[in-house]
Amino acid sequence: MEVFTKILYDIAEEKIPKSSSKPRHFYPWFNDDCKNVIKERKKALKDFKKNPTQSNLLFYKRLCAEARRTVRQAKKQSWRNYVSKLNARTPIKQTWDMVRKISGKIQTKPIKFLETPEGVMSSKYDISNTLGKTFEKNSSTENYTPKFQKFKEKAEKKNINFGHSTIENYNAPITYTELQEALSKAKNTAAGPDQIHYSIIKHLPEPALCTLLHIFNNIWEKGEFPPSWRNAIVIPVPKPGKDGTLPGSYRPIALTSCLCKTMERIVNFRLTWYLESNNILTGLQAGFRKGRSTADQLIRFESRIREAFIKQEHMVGIFLTMRKPMILRGNMAFSRIYLMQASVVFCQILLSTF
Repeated sequence: MEVFTKILYDIAEEKIPKSSSKPRHFYPWFNDDCKNVIKERKKALKDFKKNPTQSNLLFYKRLCAEARRTVRQAKKQSWRNYVSKLNARTPIKQTWDMVRKISGKIQTKPIKFLETPEGVMSSKYDISNTLGKTFEKNSSTENYTPKFQKFKEKAEKKNINFGHSTIENYNAPITYTELQEALSKAKNTAAGPDQIHYSIIKHLPEPALCTLLHIFNNIWEKGEFPPSWRNAIVIPVPKPGKDGTLPGSYRPIALTSCLCKTMERIVNFRLTWYLESNNILTGLQAGFRKGRSTADQLIRFESRIREAFIKQEHMVGIFLTMRKPMILRGNMAFSRIYLMQASVVFCQILLSTF
């Protein structure tokens, strides 16, 4: 895997030009009419600066008004065209991305400084270390109770036997069809530390994909995880409504290797198929399942409330608020809950209050 990754990187470094590090903002409503009218407005401004007469000023103001009207109409038309394409299968992220693009909102600004008990951190090195220590503390076993820590240490000392006497389908070698399907389902997310983007992997010729498949099967059969896949680039993202000067106001986003995520997707497909086909998962679980969402639980909750009204019964709802899911262990971001607050809500529903 190390050699394969290096070859891909060297080819990409030589043949694919890199884009600018400065973010280029894209506005989907910006059409040729907007381009022409803004070009004319800039030309009128230059003419007015060279010859500041009253007629040139009025002409410039008229073009400014025309440019505002053209941009406003282009935004409305772009939004109408986009909304007409929305349906029940459109991801919510895609919708909000379009809203932000039409609104012209730019990306978040870099962190300038952080306030800590030791003082104000302003250098990039100090800010990175402070955020790293904060994320490490959130994912530390110190957040566990002493009782659970003893249980965890005892459980981790037990040897796990992964051998099995029967041959299961999910243990079979990975096929070329599975690799192609995993790549077709992959989105063009950011690359990990190896700088190998999904666009590079998707455009590999068939011999190169066969080589990648051979490496995947080697990893799958021997169970030897590539050390480079254990590294990740952690990007702090500010939490909405939080003070940006505090280290605890950021959540980590881990960028791992796209090659690693491709193999993870193949394994996930197999395990999901096995769990669903054998009805191992309960029908009440809605999260992380195809064709299900949190809306199912809300509808089920609403139905129970209505039944309680009709039958003049009491209904009890228990909600768990989970805090500080974390961070990096191995090659991916494992969701670990270190601090859990439970609030029990007793809903006494009477027929008279309906």
